[in-house]
This record gives sequence, C-alpha cells and structure tokens, in this order.
Amino acid sequence: MKEILTNLKMKVEGDEILKIEVPTFRQDIKIKEDVAEEIARIYGYNNLPSVKIQGTAVEAAWTEEQKLNKLVKNLMVSQGLYEAMTYSFVSPKVFDRILVPSEDSKRNTVVISNPLGEDFSIMRTTAIPNMMECLGRNYSRDNKEAALFEIARTYIPSDNLLPDEVDKLVIGIYGKVDFYTLKGIVENLLSALGIDKAEFVRESENPTFHPGKTAKLLVRKKDAGVFGEIHPDVAENYGIEDRVYVAEIDLKTLYAAAKMERKYKPLPKFPAVTRDIAMLIKDEVLVGEIENVIKRAGKELIESVNLFDVYKGKQIPEGMKSVAYSIVYRGENRTLKDEEVNKVHENIVKQLSEKLGAQLR
Repeated sequence: MKEILTNLKMKVEGDEILKIEVPTFRQDIKIKEDVAEEIARIYGYNNLPSVKIQGTAVEAAWTEEQKLNKLVKNLMVSQGLYEAMTYSFVSPKVFDRILVPSEDSKRNTVVISNPLGEDFSIMRTTAIPNMMECLGRNYSRDNKEAALFEIARTYIPSDNLLPDEVDKLVIGIYGKVDFYTLKGIVENLLSALGIDKAEFVRESENPTFHPGKTAKLLVRKKDAGVFGEIHPDVAENYGIEDRVYVAEIDLKTLYAAAKMERKYKPLPKFPAVTRDIAMLIKDEVLVGEIENVIKRAGKELIESVNLFDVYKGKQIPEGMKSVAYSIVYRGENRTLKDEEVNKVHENIVKQLSEKLGAQLR
C-alpha cells in the first residue's frame, strides 16, 4: 500500500498506521475512503477476496414475491413487450374514460389530502387507464405497433387505517395482433407459473371491454382478472382508431396458485391410440367447456385433446357449429386394447350429448 501511494505522488510515513499527505492536484481525495479506493484501483479489484459483511448485518435475499415478479418481467420481455412505469395517483375522470358505471366499486378510491392537482388527486384502483394513456401516446406519435406491460400497484380502500395494496399485471397491445395474441401471452404466463387449473370464461358485462371478445380468467375458481379487446368507445376516448387489446391480472391470486417445482417423467414406453370425434353443437358453447367434458369423461387414459376444425357454413344449421377434435389415448404401464379405448370414447360421446347437447357427425 505504501508503494502504491508513493507512486501516486503521495508522501507516506509510518508502518502500522500510515500518515499520508495528498498532493494539491488530487482534489478528489479528501477522506480515508478515497485513499482506500486508490489502493484498490491500482492493486486490482479482481485481486480482492469476496467476503460476507461481518457484524450484526442481516444477510439480504429476494423474497418469493420478488422472485416471481422478476420471472414475470423476464417472461413479458421475452415475448416482445416493453415495460412501462406510470404514476399510482390519477384523476377521478379516468373512470368515465373507460366507461366504468357510477355504482361500480372501482370508483371507491383513496383521496389524496394534498394533491398536486385534480389530475393526481386519487390513488388508482385499476391500472387500465394508465395503460390506455401509454398506448394512446404511442398511437399519437404514429407508432404503428405497441406492446407494453406494467406490474402496477393499485390501492383498494379497506376498514383498516391503510388501504389494501394489490399488484396487477397490465398488458396492452395494438397493431398486427388480435385476441389470440393476448390470450397466448396469458397462457404462457400461466405455464411459467405452473398453473394448470385455469379457466377462460366469456365476459360480456364489463363495459370497458368489447362484449363479444373478452374473457375472464379464473384460477382455482377465483376471479384472477380479465383480458380482451377494449370497447371501441373507450379506444376512441384515448384517440386510438385501431383495435386495442388489454389484460389486467391479479398477481396475488396467480402467485397463490403457482407451482414452481418441476417434475419430469420418462418418455412413454407404450404406443398411443388416436381417435377423432366430430360433433354439431350450439354456437354459444365454448371450446373450453367441450374440452373439460372430454377430459373428465376420459380420465387418466387421455394424454391430449387437440382441436383441429371449427366450421360454420351452408351444411350446418343456423345457430350451430361443427367442431372436431383429435383425442390421444395412452396407458402409462400397458398397451391399451381397442375394447378399452372404445368404452372410454363412447362415454365421452355420451357425456357431450347429455351435458352440452352435442350431436355426433
């Protein structure tokens, strides 16, 4: 250390305790930490051993929620989305812009006692207006496409002194995308979190969204959010003439159902049996309902259910559609016999007829 400091034109005296005189041209060296930094710089930071902080300091670590937030952010970025960061305080007028009814609970907000102005006078209960503002700003700058996300904190009034703070994942996209683009992003999120018991249910009562192109996300039968096409009137309020797709998902509900442990099993040893099934069914019956009936009726023998055709035309009665599935059967510890597969397949046809009114084609 004495040699290093001497070479840096400093006068050094002493052995155990050094007395150092810093030259006047080194105005950046004023305290002992500056001297230590000079020694480390010349000696080489890579030559200094890494040790844990000693004393009473607590060792820091990521919480489980922080780890999951980081996973979600990386997943969104890997799918081509950019992270947005917006203010938590908003204007009361945002609820009118997204067509929230006057009696809706979202309008019950935490009011700021000393706001900067009316535009920042309440704490948000939904982050959809913030996302719409970001998308509207991009659209007004002639950006033909936009794909954004934010992990946004919302504030819900409660009986306690402080409001409940709820983190929401908000996704907003427009451009060369459609409803299924957004649905795919949500499905990838569920897959990354190990959530296999999720349902998509048609949502037609939310005035912010298009009534025919919106779904509610249910995780373990709990409402976990909504996603779909924004109502054209809402898009117009933000100056957007293109179709806009937005999702708002409750991360607390997702994290409670997340399974981050991964289990692997060997490739199947026994051959699979594939059977196709085509049916006429009412147009309002959702594909998810059909698949749930098939899986419950097939139980452990079904390996996969794949939709490969949906048809509506002259040969199909009005109000009906033709739906066709490919069902793969496989036994884990034996080769399945035709009689065994036929019995399960016939039960599936029966359940589809009784529960959904399906007609075999």
